Amino acid sequence: MKLKLNGKEVETSAKTLSELIKEKNIPQAKVAVEVDGQVIPKSQLDNYILKEHSAVEIITFVGGG
Repeated sequence: MKLKLNGKEVETSAKTLSELIKEKNIPQAKVAVEVDGQVIPKSQLDNYILKEHSAVEIITFVGGG
């Protein structure tokens, strides 16, 4: 499946947002996700089915001081 992930065209075998996050080795506990302009709650990541050509933005939070 082809997606636009953080502005770049990517090919993925992931079916859900949760699978995509794991595939890209992103810690799921520290992310915010938007698909086609809609923010997806963390509680929905396991159940949200990806669609061909969706625009996905994954933002990670980093602690620091």
